[in-house]
Amino acid sequence: MVFRDVFNIREWPILLAERHERAGRAPAAETIYRKILARQPQRPSALIGLGRLLMRGSRFEEAVDVWQRMVTIAPHRNGPAFQLARALHRSGRLEAAVAQYLRVLAITPRFEKAFTALEQLRDVVDRDPSHAAAFAEHLNSFGPARLEIRFEHLEQDVGAHLSLARQYEKSNEWDQAETVYRRILERSPDDPNALQRLAQLLSRDSGRLEQALDLWRLVAQRAPTAPFPLVQRAQLLERARRTADAEADYREALKRAPMDAAALFGLARLTFGQARWGVAAVMFDAFYKVNPNRGDALVGLGRSLEKLDRTDEALTAYRKVLAIEPTNANALLYSGRLLRQLGRTEEAIETWQKAVRQLRQNADAWYELVLALARAERDAEALAALAAADAALPASVATWVRLGQAAQAAQFHDRAAGYFEAAIAAEPLHAAHHARLGQHYFRQGVIDGAFHHLLASREREPADVAVAKQLVDTVHALNLVGIDHLQLATEPRHSGEVLIPERLFPIVRRIADTQIVPYKAVPRRIIVVTSSLAAGGAERQVVNLLRGLADPDLGIDPALFCISLAPQTQRDFFLPLLAEASVAVITPVENAIETCLDLPESAPFAQLIRSFPADMSGLIAFWLREFRRRRPQVVHAWQDGTNLTAVVAALLAGVPRVVLSTRSVRPDNPRRRLKRFMQEGYQSVIGHPTVTLCNNSRAGAEDYADWLGIDPATIEVVHNGIDFEQLAQCVDPTRAPALRQSLGVPPDAPLIGSAFRMSEEKRPLLWVEVAAEIARRQPRAHFLVFGDGPMRADMLTHAARLGIADRLHLPGREDDIGSCYKAMDVVLLTSRHEGLPNVLLEAQSLGVPVVAPDVGGVAETIWPGVTGWAVRDAAPHLLAPALAEHVVRCLTEPGWMTKAQAEAPSFVRERFSMTAMMRRTLDVYGLADINATDRPSDDD
Repeated sequence: MVFRDVFNIREWPILLAERHERAGRAPAAETIYRKILARQPQRPSALIGLGRLLMRGSRFEEAVDVWQRMVTIAPHRNGPAFQLARALHRSGRLEAAVAQYLRVLAITPRFEKAFTALEQLRDVVDRDPSHAAAFAEHLNSFGPARLEIRFEHLEQDVGAHLSLARQYEKSNEWDQAETVYRRILERSPDDPNALQRLAQLLSRDSGRLEQALDLWRLVAQRAPTAPFPLVQRAQLLERARRTADAEADYREALKRAPMDAAALFGLARLTFGQARWGVAAVMFDAFYKVNPNRGDALVGLGRSLEKLDRTDEALTAYRKVLAIEPTNANALLYSGRLLRQLGRTEEAIETWQKAVRQLRQNADAWYELVLALARAERDAEALAALAAADAALPASVATWVRLGQAAQAAQFHDRAAGYFEAAIAAEPLHAAHHARLGQHYFRQGVIDGAFHHLLASREREPADVAVAKQLVDTVHALNLVGIDHLQLATEPRHSGEVLIPERLFPIVRRIADTQIVPYKAVPRRIIVVTSSLAAGGAERQVVNLLRGLADPDLGIDPALFCISLAPQTQRDFFLPLLAEASVAVITPVENAIETCLDLPESAPFAQLIRSFPADMSGLIAFWLREFRRRRPQVVHAWQDGTNLTAVVAALLAGVPRVVLSTRSVRPDNPRRRLKRFMQEGYQSVIGHPTVTLCNNSRAGAEDYADWLGIDPATIEVVHNGIDFEQLAQCVDPTRAPALRQSLGVPPDAPLIGSAFRMSEEKRPLLWVEVAAEIARRQPRAHFLVFGDGPMRADMLTHAARLGIADRLHLPGREDDIGSCYKAMDVVLLTSRHEGLPNVLLEAQSLGVPVVAPDVGGVAETIWPGVTGWAVRDAAPHLLAPALAEHVVRCLTEPGWMTKAQAEAPSFVRERFSMTAMMRRTLDVYGLADINATDRPSDDD
């Protein structure tokens, strides 16, 4: 608009409408344009303005009418003609759009945008042939040949030839594009655009990578400060698996541009793939600083930090991702898995619950939620999550397979089999589905089901070596237990009639009775076998035993065989207590089933061992080898699952004495303790002259005897041993008042406390109910529980429901538990079953009275009415009031507390000291009368 137009009153409305447009006030601009056109229908500036406005508002049908009017007014102007073609194109009237684009080219043969649009429309025809007939009349005359004509007079126009080559690329005509690029380089060898485009074109062809690499090197030389060609070359080198050369190019690119995002990310990804976690972390961190909104940079940083065991920093990185991208699936998955590995169960569950809310159809998130809930022993919630996943995910074979894997990991074995069966029903000829169910049955020891499905998989996919190998192992297991696999193959499919290891334990016993001669042992060499040193009562007793055995005066050579000491899941909680003890600590080697069974001591039993479930066979193979090499005089295994694995290795190795230490009462929880084969396994091995069964309480021994159908007198009783002296020495007298103050507990307020794993067998919700009952009678009372577990959140919820949330304190795990006992007035337990609970013994040794239900060996730990009460014979609905009543008696009965504080330490020290426990243990070992100076020697 020239200056004179300012004084032209006819242009003011147009100027005002354009100003409204620029300010984003489209309705106001449209109103002005339409008013102008109502008065002057042929006004070009108003038609153009309105047409432009309608196109921006995606009102393409209206725009077609406006631009058609404009083309009628000015038929030889290419701008309105092109806008009409665009409007027809965007409104879906593709045939008309093609015709109009061709009219534009008739007006202006070099109209670049019209050519580009026609190429796009030709792509539409290629993708959807149903359009081909409608477009044939127009498109047959349009193609690369027409483009060549377009440029026939532009031999020296490099830009035009580049455009031509790009058009060929867009139409996937790579050879023609390459020809044009090379034609350009013949005339202009240093043209950077042609060099780069040709290099990228060659990079597409895996057979021409060397040519592409040479060309990218040339591009890099022609542009000595640009990182881009070196990054492109590094990516090609990665494809060629020349990682060292790729790294060199990435680093050279970073010399040119230290903060180049593509080079940083490429080098980060490369070093991560090489397990160079430290370098990868540095690179991902630098890339994140350049691109703070890139979630993948933080995910990579988190993964690298996780590999470096910098778990807190890794979690921070994942949380930053979620702050940027709340639905980032990788960040949710990795953070949830890391929390699970760290044993931070509640946080992991919260993460997975958030994940499935935001990613309803992410099968991996559902898998993790089901698994986390199941491992937290929240079975009802885990099953509900499994059902919710079934409803949320599409009904497909992939869904059934993933849900089957989730049910399998959560130990819902019947549900897992059901999902795998659904996949088989949908795709009966798919070998992998049969293999998956066969392997599931094999792991469960359901050997007939494993055989049928592995055989079906083998028939459908003969080349699958892993299935063939497992089928061979299955056949050997069947033959081992007397089942003819050829006959079984002709019978209808059944699952669950042939169970392993139930049928293997009698074979082990028969071999031990008839073939095994005990070796000559190294005197006083003891191997203690347990699953872990996690924070639990049994694990604490293992450590107490080992520290006692390590006393130089006893002349014993002790070793600990531990299945897992993984720090991520705190299975090494008590390991520091062995730091100063002379105890060898051994964990299984990886792939023990492969590395241990070909040795002379193992080979005769290789097939038998392979037939045990996978979680047993590797341990049996490893322990058998180690027992034969070390020749211990005694192998002492702890807890049911470990007992029945270690006893197989010990019997086959010829260990002279095998002690199986049971804890508490018979296993009654299929999700945690009770395995299907346990009763038959124990019944097969007890009675062998080398095997001794023991328990830590008389009540526990009687319960196991009743379960196994044996005489209770055949089960030795070894009460727990507590190092009371060390416990007392570690008490910090300032800690108790400081703890009360930190929790907001008044110095004179009653404080009822405990320490236990917050899981179902400890009945933590009953503990809260007893606390609420005490609070009604003692309004100033507070309540304190140390420990952690899957029901911690449930305790807090229940406390809020009962109105004592402000007085229930759950600080978590505690190393200095002795000082914390001193802050308590009474220690309360509510367990469903117990062996000989350490918490009651430790509390009484420090003068704190105790109250607990009379279950298991609880009554054996208490001087009734003097140091506390074991409350018996209460109906379930009366137990909470009964326990509360006895706690209140402790607090209110005149003189009672003073007497309990005086009598309790001497009572437990006399019966449950380390000295008493060690004396009784050595008696069970048969070492009580052996001269302690008879030192062990490997040469004996």
